[in-house]
Amino acid sequence: YATAGADCSIRIWSIQKRPHNAVDVKIKDSKQLVDSLPVHIDFLSELKRHSAPVNVVRFSPQGDYLASAGDDTCIIIWKLLPEMNDHCEYEKETWSVVHMFYGHNKEIYDLAWSPCGRYFITASIDNTARVWSLSEKACIHVITDHTHYVQGVSWDPSGQFVATQSSDRSMNVYPYTKKNNKIIFSSPKKFTKLEKSQERLSFSPDGGLLITPAGLNKTDMSSEEEDLQNCAYVYARNMLQSGKQPIGLIGNYPKPSIAIRWCTTLFKKRSNFPSAFALPYRMLYASATQDSVYIYDTQQTRPICAISGMHFAPITDLAWSHDGSILMFSSADGYCSTIVFSDQELG
Repeated sequence: YATAGADCSIRIWSIQKRPHNAVDVKIKDSKQLVDSLPVHIDFLSELKRHSAPVNVVRFSPQGDYLASAGDDTCIIIWKLLPEMNDHCEYEKETWSVVHMFYGHNKEIYDLAWSPCGRYFITASIDNTARVWSLSEKACIHVITDHTHYVQGVSWDPSGQFVATQSSDRSMNVYPYTKKNNKIIFSSPKKFTKLEKSQERLSFSPDGGLLITPAGLNKTDMSSEEEDLQNCAYVYARNMLQSGKQPIGLIGNYPKPSIAIRWCTTLFKKRSNFPSAFALPYRMLYASATQDSVYIYDTQQTRPICAISGMHFAPITDLAWSHDGSILMFSSADGYCSTIVFSDQELG
């Protein structure tokens, strides 16, 4: 795992589940209290090159690179070195800078890698999103269709779309093709009438669904009053090029949703259980609001569980482990929370 924040640094962690017998140990002192936690957390390294708060960190799909970006308008690509630096007594890993990208003129809020790990896209409050090539070490495309802050970006795992979300109350989906090792973007399909406060949208791991936070749902259609609840919109892949409205919505939240994160593992469907989506498997995703996290799967519309009251400041982002057994979420209060699921608890 990687964390970052207002102290301008990035920290790398190892988080591993403990065996059940270690969790059930009787607590007699502070060491045993730490040993009784369901996860073993080990600090690995601290990365310092940013000169302002870091807003986003993302590992590449293959895990060989780490990208970071923030208020200093710089995107830094990091790589783990095979050998340790002897000068760092308290660190167990050494990371080096591969390249530093510049192009945005205001703070960067979000970043997403392409499935191949050769490209990435960034979102900035300079009202643009930029696509970068790691091999060319340059910006290869600038998206200028939004009229306000671009706060969220997501790259289709199937390699056909990128999506951007802005506080101009719109989401744009850009089809693209590859020709002669170049990415060629087409005109976007625009989806409007979203809530103004928007953050991080996300494609499902199979690319079949796109969920965007910051939706609004009128709970009482018979009422003339604006009785609106916060929700997230669900878009089907086959509708992204037609600009059609969402096929469904998730949640009636007291506060706006700010981020969606999918678990990359595909789970077996529950038998004798109706499915909300016609899929041969089951996928998990988490939806974060400003003060709560809701966990769903694609076989039902109601959340599997909800977590709230964990932080004193708004939640900022989410991250799953690859096997779906651990979910971590961060907060503006400077702390992270870890949710651990037992074996087979989620399927």
